[in-house]
Amino acid sequence: MLTNAFYERILGTIGENDLNMLSDSEAAELMKQYKKLLSRKKGDLTEITYDDIIDIWDDRKRN
Repeated sequence: MLTNAFYERILGTIGENDLNMLSDSEAAELMKQYKKLLSRKKGDLTEITYDDIIDIWDDRKRN
């Protein structure tokens, strides 16, 4: 599960409307990728940039 602070950062970066447009399976896969990012950064939100969040979002659209 993502921390509230990280989820709020994702919402602020991507936008709630765009996130709400995803299917359940797309949203689940996206959250899985964000969990991996959080794990790679050892849970340190200060190490996660807006570009990191956008890169994962853009990768989702390519797949």
